[in-house]
Amino acid sequence: MMRICLVVIAAMFTVAQASAQEQSPESIPEGVVNAHPVVSVERVDFETLRARRIDVVDSQGVIRLTLAGELPNPVVDGVEWSRSTPVSGLIVRDDQGNERGGFGFASGPNAVVLALDHNNGEAAGFNTLPDGSANLMLIARPAPTRSAALGDRLIPGGGPTPVQVSVTPEGAPILVLNDTHDRPRIRIQVSAEGYGMIEFLDADGRVIEQVAPERDRDQRRGRR
Repeated sequence: MMRICLVVIAAMFTVAQASAQEQSPESIPEGVVNAHPVVSVERVDFETLRARRIDVVDSQGVIRLTLAGELPNPVVDGVEWSRSTPVSGLIVRDDQGNERGGFGFASGPNAVVLALDHNNGEAAGFNTLPDGSANLMLIARPAPTRSAALGDRLIPGGGPTPVQVSVTPEGAPILVLNDTHDRPRIRIQVSAEGYGMIEFLDADGRVIEQVAPERDRDQRRGRR
């Protein structure tokens, strides 16, 4: 009986020791802040909240997010600039309060837009237009230009768009690669007949070579 009791006690000690090791701080992976963070609430404070604008600030009081029925003008390098068209939606800001992207509806082109910004201009843009097209643009950072009158702060600008991806209103996909002067030089698309093709263009926009193997094969067979 004594031997059985000792075995049971040893087993209980082993289990307790293993449990203690699992709960010890050393066993928690590095980087864990809270193993049980709050991710839900039991009730809401308001069923409906109506506001023209909501600003979310960080611990330093800097506005980092703005949600508004009409977004404020963009701030670039600490200077407020006029917005090209009224936009409703959400903008994100860096730790200095400068606009660095957003999502919303642009009233001018009647477009839904998503944008990511360099510190002095747009970097990537996605939009859907009333004609049914959808467009993605990857934009090079414009050369930094500064204003002495503004204390040597940056002036926003637009850089070239090396990559454009579109779906036409008819549903045709097109990929265009532009040079540094925004001139189309390579165009990859699907023709109206359903053939995949690559076109090479000169500086004046003329197609100087077209590669479409399947189309060329079918044309040869048709001549036979």
